[in-house]
Formats: sequence, structure tokens, C-alpha cells
Amino acid sequence: MNAVLLFVLLAPDTSPKATDDFNRLNGTWEVVAEERYGKVVDPKQSLLPPKVRFTAEKPKGLEKRCDIYTVALDPKADPPRLTATVAGGEIKGERMLVIYRLDGDSMTLRLHYGAKDFPKGFRTVDGDGTAVLKLRQVKQ
Repeated sequence: MNAVLLFVLLAPDTSPKATDDFNRLNGTWEVVAEERYGKVVDPKQSLLPPKVRFTAEKPKGLEKRCDIYTVALDPKADPPRLTATVAGGEIKGERMLVIYRLDGDSMTLRLHYGAKDFPKGFRTVDGDGTAVLKLRQVKQ
């Protein structure tokens, strides 16, 4: 499967932390582990594509695609947060609230689609509607 979940990064604020995180996120990340409902997900059972790409380049047809998100960072939060908003299509404007942790070429995301509050911590429990992704940056 060659599908990629695409996040288009919006211009970061000018703080050094935001600029650093913006630059570190840019690129393609491979999903190496996924957790839902408090359990590790077999990669064959994943609902998500095997790769995630963060870019500042807006693709053509953005306003018609519901599989592309625009992303705003809040790296000053503890843990850092990002808000991913569906860029187009019939669910345009729907949000996914995400916390993230960057460690070298590894990243952990805990995401909650349609939530009102950001997730707390990087563990899921049965019925919480969140997923934790562990990713490794793909070297170009």
C-alpha cells in the first residue's frame, strides 16, 4: 500500500521552538507501531496508511480533498500539540487534536479525531477513541 496521510503545515509562529518543530516535522514518516483501545494494532489491521507526510507545500485540489489536513502547531504546550483540520471535501473543517513528542528521527503522536479536548498522555484505553502512532522519519 502506497497511501500517505498528508499534513500541510501552516506557517509557524516565529518562536524558536515553533520554527524548530516545524522544520523537524517536515518530511515523510513511516508508521512503525500503532496502539488503539489500549492494545498494539497488527499493521494489517490498521485503518491508517503506513506513512505520514508533513509538508509546507499545498497540493493542487486541496479544497476538494478530505484526506489532507492543514496543521497548526502549539509546541509551547506540555506536551506539544498540533491541531489538524480537514482541508476540503464533505467534512472540511473537522478537526483532529493531537499531542506529539519528537526524539531525533522518532515521533510519537496521540490523536483524537472530532474531540473537544486534547488527549492526555501517550497511552490509549479501551473506548477512548484515540490512537497512538510511533513513527520513524524516512531518510531522503
